[in-house]
Amino acid sequence: MKFFTNLFRVKKLGLSVKVIVVLSASVLNAQNLFAQETNASGNGYKQPMGEQPDFNKKYRPNVPSHDLVLELNPLLLINRSIAVEIEKKVSDLMTAGGDLVYRDALVYDEKELKGRVQFLGVAPKIRFYPFQPLDGFFFGAKLTIGQTNLSVKSSEEKSEKGVLTVSPTAHVGYRFTTFSGFTLAAYVGGGVNIPKPELVKSDLKESRRADKNWNDASESVNDASGLFKPDIGLTLGIAI
Repeated sequence: MKFFTNLFRVKKLGLSVKVIVVLSASVLNAQNLFAQETNASGNGYKQPMGEQPDFNKKYRPNVPSHDLVLELNPLLLINRSIAVEIEKKVSDLMTAGGDLVYRDALVYDEKELKGRVQFLGVAPKIRFYPFQPLDGFFFGAKLTIGQTNLSVKSSEEKSEKGVLTVSPTAHVGYRFTTFSGFTLAAYVGGGVNIPKPELVKSDLKESRRADKNWNDASESVNDASGLFKPDIGLTLGIAI
């Protein structure tokens, strides 16, 4: 009886060893198949863990990558402004650049009074492109720094005020770039002016503080500057 018990144990041990050998061979075979698929390109390159596939290279192979964009923003002409923009690729996902912005808007012209808003400033910015730099969807942020001049004047006298403003803004947009380097982008966003540029009664000539026409002109100037800072663009330029 003891002989049969030992024989059963030996057979059981042998079966366990066979199971272990079969499982080990299966694991090794799966590893070899995975390695073959990874090196299917034939050049021995393995994609590092966590590396994201390039959407544009896969689905838009005819669009080359660019390093620099120079463009104008004519959309600002509706606000009597103009901007020159530059953007440089700094990594596979991010660009950095800046805008030079000028505005000269006549916002009130009635009863021999003229109200004007003028601005000159620069706006360093960063943008993130999830798929390919300088092409496709992007989101970004700017910090516009500049001088805002507000004025109301007649043919005889003038009241004005200069304000240095810092305006953080954020935006989202999309850029389309052709193989030849023509680029078109549209974006929309906004932020705030710090501090809010405005004319108050104490900024007017003392003889005009109770004058309704001068106060109306001041309100128009304040409405045209205001606390909210729009950040919009429809840009045209070249990518190199």
